[in-house]
Amino acid sequence: MRRMILCFFVCMASSSLFAQGILESNSLSSANLGSLSFYLDKKMPNTQGESIHVVEKSKAYFCLQLNRQVPALDEAVRHLRQVTVLLEGEGEAPQHIEAKSKLRKGLLYPNSQSCFVGELLVPQGLPAGKYHVSELDLLLASRHVLSFRDRLSQLNPLGLVELSSPIKDSTSPLVEKIESWVPLEDEMNMRYHRAWADIHLRVTATDQTVGIDPHSFQLFFKATLDDELVDIVQAKCSTILPNLYYNCDLYFSRAEPDFRGRTLKLVIDSVSVADKLGNLTELNTPHELEKLFGGKLLRYTFYSKKVTSPNGKISESQASSKEEREENSHTESPSKPKSVLINKRRDRF
Repeated sequence: MRRMILCFFVCMASSSLFAQGILESNSLSSANLGSLSFYLDKKMPNTQGESIHVVEKSKAYFCLQLNRQVPALDEAVRHLRQVTVLLEGEGEAPQHIEAKSKLRKGLLYPNSQSCFVGELLVPQGLPAGKYHVSELDLLLASRHVLSFRDRLSQLNPLGLVELSSPIKDSTSPLVEKIESWVPLEDEMNMRYHRAWADIHLRVTATDQTVGIDPHSFQLFFKATLDDELVDIVQAKCSTILPNLYYNCDLYFSRAEPDFRGRTLKLVIDSVSVADKLGNLTELNTPHELEKLFGGKLLRYTFYSKKVTSPNGKISESQASSKEEREENSHTESPSKPKSVLINKRRDRF
């Protein structure tokens, strides 16, 4: 038992001395130890040392990349359990923001981009300004803390967090462009006495300050039949990257007689989106909307049937529809012989 206790303290002491000696190694005197970046979207890690703008109660993330080409630092990474980052504000009585990676039972491993990821939650009541990294600590498996306080200048690039006052932040999101995933002209779908049209598109929208509120995104279209307004409909939009793009679908349906021989047009009417502070961007004029789609207004046109081609031949879709009508006429004609057959059967009894 005494040997086990003695071995325990010796091992702990040796691991502590090992950790202390890592950053005192001569091989680290001028080496680039890695980079520390901050970003807002959890699914889009930033590895370029970028800085971010945040507000009270907002959540952000960090990516720590360590230079494992340095043998001493690579050894520390092999025993890493948790990363803690402390950011310090400006002024005579600076405030602090703490960011941490999750503490697991085992070791901490980097993601596919070699990032040790952690998150920070901006507390309420902090003064606006820039918050610079003042501490970077690595908790090793030996429970010893490895401090980068005197080596922060060797992290390049090194990001920072800028806290904005909600009162001063009036920047609205930017709606950049629209991409259509379906043709702008097509035939209407007609089946089961219904006629309908489907459109699918993507809208790119960003906000570099506090991020977009995904529930605020709205997209509307005007629906016209032979250039007569019949409805204003909202597209259903969803996203997995709310600060980058929104995928939108629109389904417009009516009874078939309403569409027969007529032309349906779905024209963009407005698009609106707000950031997490409520700063709203709304585009609803032709001039504003044309900028999103290569200088022209996004318009989908659906015909009840295609026009005959210039060479006089019927298009493939028309031929198929003609065949369907012929099949329907053939299926209806045998009804009379069927009734006669039934009557003959009855005569036998």
